[in-house]
Amino acid sequence: MNVGQNIALFLKKDLSFVEILCKIEQVFEDRLVLALPKYFMRYIELLQVGCKLTAKVISPFGTLDFNSVVISSPLEENFSIEFDKNAYNLSPNGEKQSLQVFDDIEIK
Repeated sequence: MNVGQNIALFLKKDLSFVEILCKIEQVFEDRLVLALPKYFMRYIELLQVGCKLTAKVISPFGTLDFNSVVISSPLEENFSIEFDKNAYNLSPNGEKQSLQVFDDIEIK
């Protein structure tokens, strides 16, 4: 896992899932600091401290999947999630299909 790498956050909202694409800004022993996209405010209630999510880090070797918890919300100094090096799953490229989830955009 490196700075600048893409990461997708999957959050449960009501009966559906929301995917938020981010970039890793910093990597620490126990957490990742992420750069959120501009549209994150519409999901702010899902990004509060303690909220659970699933993260997928996309790499040339495959996809690193792990369940996580929000440590600091985007309304604080930075947005960080927990990273447990003992609780992740690596899916080599081609082994698993990636789940495609998109949020509906309402145009008025």
